[in-house]
Amino acid sequence: MAKGLKKDEKVPLNRLGLDRVTESAFLHTEVLADVQPKERSVTVDLRNNGATGTVATSAVHRHIGVCIYAIGDVTSELSLIEPLRKSIVQYCRLLLPYDALRSRTVRSLEELRKCWADHDHCGCSHVVIIGHGGEDGLTFAVSGHVAASEIGSAFKLQTSVASTFISLCCKTGYASFAQNFTKSSNCNIFIAPYHAVHGAIACQFLQTYLAHHFLDGKTFKVAYNKAQADIPSGVQFRFWENGKLK
Repeated sequence: MAKGLKKDEKVPLNRLGLDRVTESAFLHTEVLADVQPKERSVTVDLRNNGATGTVATSAVHRHIGVCIYAIGDVTSELSLIEPLRKSIVQYCRLLLPYDALRSRTVRSLEELRKCWADHDHCGCSHVVIIGHGGEDGLTFAVSGHVAASEIGSAFKLQTSVASTFISLCCKTGYASFAQNFTKSSNCNIFIAPYHAVHGAIACQFLQTYLAHHFLDGKTFKVAYNKAQADIPSGVQFRFWENGKLK
């Protein structure tokens, strides 16, 4: 959610009580009134939907971009990794503008690092990671087992705007993974499963989380709480903020 909003700053908004039937869940508009530090709402231009509207600052996103990284392992790419990636991509296309979504399959840490550094780091606010994980790392087809700190360092760039990372990889919600990942990257919010998780459940959790976060304009934590409450089979995702379990 955006902080320190200024007059005339353009932001995509979604919680304005409008009948949104376009290809995106957001209205790209602008703030019309100066925002004071203690205020919790802003006045925005509704464009062709009316004159002005008021929305909570917690529902304002300054920048939206989702990047999906599917980590290939060869063995289960066709049966798990690729179907999960495609399902998430198609769902996100219903929520986001076309240029706000990127999806890649990588098979080595070096490929991940290059894709992020050369193409993706400037345009993504949210990163989704698909793959096979454990309590301390992820498995790549080429690189083999890679530690959480090494993976986190691949995302650490001064010009990166991403701060929210959602892992759908088994057991990456453990402290041994989450803390090392967040410390070595620019990650503020890290959400990941504590146990082994079936691909269908991982997909459902992410879709529910994004619906609450993007469509309903809920904060990171509220969207997480709602998605966690709806998940079947008793699977637990963990929510880490600034390296601390919340």
